[in-house]
Amino acid sequence: MAILTLPLLVLSSLLNCHTEAAAFQKRVSVAQVERSVSANAARTNLGAFHLAKSYARYNRPITQELKRGAGQRGTVTSVNKNNDAYWVSPVDIDGQIVNLIFDTGSSDLWVFSTELSTNSSSGHNVFSPLKSPSWKLLPNETWDTEYGDGSYASGLVGLNKVSIGGAVVESQAVEIATNVSASFSNLESDGIVGLGFTNGNTVVPNQQKTFFDNIAGDLENPVLGVSLRHDGPGHFNFGFLDKRWYTGKIWYADIDTIDGWWAFNATGYGIGRHFNSTVTPAIMDTGTSLMVMSDDIVVPYYSQVAGATNGTSGYVFPCESKLPSFTLRIGSGGIFTVPAEYMNFGLASAVNTTVLASRGDGTPPSNSTDNSCYGSLQSSQTSGEDSLNILGDVFLKSTFVVFDMRGPKVGIAHRRD
Repeated sequence: MAILTLPLLVLSSLLNCHTEAAAFQKRVSVAQVERSVSANAARTNLGAFHLAKSYARYNRPITQELKRGAGQRGTVTSVNKNNDAYWVSPVDIDGQIVNLIFDTGSSDLWVFSTELSTNSSSGHNVFSPLKSPSWKLLPNETWDTEYGDGSYASGLVGLNKVSIGGAVVESQAVEIATNVSASFSNLESDGIVGLGFTNGNTVVPNQQKTFFDNIAGDLENPVLGVSLRHDGPGHFNFGFLDKRWYTGKIWYADIDTIDGWWAFNATGYGIGRHFNSTVTPAIMDTGTSLMVMSDDIVVPYYSQVAGATNGTSGYVFPCESKLPSFTLRIGSGGIFTVPAEYMNFGLASAVNTTVLASRGDGTPPSNSTDNSCYGSLQSSQTSGEDSLNILGDVFLKSTFVVFDMRGPKVGIAHRRD
């Protein structure tokens, strides 16, 4: 880990480190903003990149071929027109604006900082502690995130004033990156706002409270309503549920917070016209793009897709193949469907193979052709009692989702388009 040699930061560590929320708006709405994918981050197999990212997050094994597929460079065509952009949200850290991913699957607020090398921080807004009057270094606290694919980020921790859409925490733990792997450098964001539970925070020796935990008691209601969109920017509403974005009843399920995730049990799932009333553990994760689920679900799904094959980079199929929808049930009657068109994530094959060959960094997935498409539903390499089912943005863009600290519980409603 790089060592921060900033005397002003060391002196500031002597100040009071208590975390508290200042007066702020009790109902806050934050719209996502578009951030175009840079040339060095565009990938010919964007699906494989997102699958590797989800495996890394949940410590699933990653094959060498999947690593190569995730690292391919070039262009991508997708049925979701927003796969050529990254949607982020502006965050104000004591007057410095950074564009961060709002992520319910993690519990750290970390940002690119001026302590990174130019190569690592190129293309990013970087946070400078020296330009922040309210910065207070926590001298004995560090954070270090390392994943199964070899990606990592680490750095120092301080307290700072953070404002998101009018909700302000005067002394929020902010983790500044002093060292990041290339995979993080290529993210089209300046860091992450973790909206999971505090027990999932990675700071040592003392875990730090998340932004959501810090503001929950001062909001009108301790809730987060999420409305992501298939065709434009989504909204994150803290403190209230905006009825412009959903219709009908909200169906709730209790949360198991043991791992710091928004984990719950669905009461069944459907593939096309076939429904299975099996209790299905799931994690609601705004920081994962795909739906990554157990083979108990994935294998039957692709058995209904003509020409579908499972290679080391994931499930692909002829782009003209007809796809079934996917349905999840909450409680006794909350039925929520991901339409068939969302189940196609985009082209799986390399578009610019000449460029790839010249770089020497990958080829198309072994089971893809020029007319192969990548599935939005991929295997978590689990089954039975060990099932891991991650509901990423593909699912969230089909529904309206509530993250409620009371309980806690997660709620799902039909979106209003």
